[in-house]
Amino acid sequence: MTSEGYASRSRGGIHELIDIETVRAIADTLAALNDTLTAGQGVSGPAARRVIRAAARAPRFEGSIINHTSARRLLANQDAVLYDNPQALLLCHYKREQALCHRAGIRDAPQLDRCVPGCGNIVRTDHHAMSLRERAATLDRASRPCTAAGR
Repeated sequence: MTSEGYASRSRGGIHELIDIETVRAIADTLAALNDTLTAGQGVSGPAARRVIRAAARAPRFEGSIINHTSARRLLANQDAVLYDNPQALLLCHYKREQALCHRAGIRDAPQLDRCVPGCGNIVRTDHHAMSLRERAATLDRASRPCTAAGR
């Protein structure tokens, strides 16, 4: 058994790559949100003010290299961490102490498959609200009984 092989290198690894990809996704989400707000669209929800400030202050990484150190630094800044949840049609401006997605223990990231509607971290853009109305209308149409006269 050797410990000198490629797989045993401790200075790199999947965790660094995940941090870097997470930061890229967060930076893209913040940049897109800033563009949306600049274009005159709005946001609503318990974390709306925090998100507006975060989007205005967010660094842009377009064309720059993100290393593991800068990724860790950004992830440690709770004010700059914003997760997109397209399935739930919301953004999560994650604050550990307000998160309802994991009641049994504190985590460093939200569980986006467990978003709770009353969570204080939720923000919705005007686009999210429009998509929610469209989803509700589709569900409403699907729930109506089909009648021959109604067609």
